[in-house]
Amino acid sequence: MKVSILMLTFNSPVLTKFTIKRLKKTENVDYELIVVDNASQPKTRELVNNLYKHGYIDKLYLSNENTFFSKGNNICFGMISDDSTHVLLLNADIEIRNKEWLKSLVEQCGEGSVGLLSTSNEDFRPDGFCYMTKKEIYAKYMLDESFQWAYSLANMNSKLLRDGINVKTIDDYENILFHFGRSSDPTAYVPTSNVTQEDLADWYGHGQYKCELIKSISLPKSKAIHSNPFIHFYSIWTKGIRKIKRKLKKHV
Repeated sequence: MKVSILMLTFNSPVLTKFTIKRLKKTENVDYELIVVDNASQPKTRELVNNLYKHGYIDKLYLSNENTFFSKGNNICFGMISDDSTHVLLLNADIEIRNKEWLKSLVEQCGEGSVGLLSTSNEDFRPDGFCYMTKKEIYAKYMLDESFQWAYSLANMNSKLLRDGINVKTIDDYENILFHFGRSSDPTAYVPTSNVTQEDLADWYGHGQYKCELIKSISLPKSKAIHSNPFIHFYSIWTKGIRKIKRKLKKHV
């Protein structure tokens, strides 16, 4: 069993460094970390290069363009090792909270897929900041690059469900990890979504196809990792600064 962790980086060097170094606390699962940097500013490019040189990143691709979510993860997938059995899409703004987090996700994944945080009360589809599936499933379905962000994952999951492949969503997940969220540069170009609510309803058969909702899973308390108060303060502070910048930009 080996997990290929696919991670996209785009600026936010402090949280990126914290996330990648925190991964080293993982126990009882063999994994590789594959990073695609989406044309970050020099500080983040230098950071991921240094982390690669010091063995924190196993494979690194420095893109000259922002490949965004779908294309970026597909590029990462093209770099995975032949002996990998699972693929994990993981954001670069994560705080791992238990040393056996990855082992637990593999167990929950089974022969299908598993993600965190239900984003719909209709079909219980998971968010994309931490999402695992079998390697052969990703290879067959891939992320459709005509859709972006969670929509490409929602589209893939709807296809899995229609083909009888189980998709689980763990709703109460903060004993597994914490997702800081919205850590990338908010002033950067973001592709416009071309997906409507009606499209989503059609994909999931208007309620016919649903993910399996799991309220929570237990992890050994002896393997818990203490939260880092500094990084949480930093995240709150930077979000406040970015909010101010967005407001100022609107008035320029």
